[in-house]
Amino acid sequence: MNMKVVMSLAEEKLNAITVEEWRKVCLHAIEEENKYQGRDAALDTISERIIIHLMKARMGMIVICLGLMNY
Repeated sequence: MNMKVVMSLAEEKLNAITVEEWRKVCLHAIEEENKYQGRDAALDTISERIIIHLMKARMGMIVICLGLMNY
């Protein structure tokens, strides 16, 4: 299949989508975006906690390794 055929088929399919179908898809996208925006603050808080715990864990491992090097 060459590019002209692919482009023709894509254009045909896009032109077949009705205004009502586009409206539904757009509304669904907006609803999903709003859900994620509502979760954004919670995700920021959780990711910050994970980063802090990882940093503390790494620091603990460094301290343990330095302690072992003294033996």
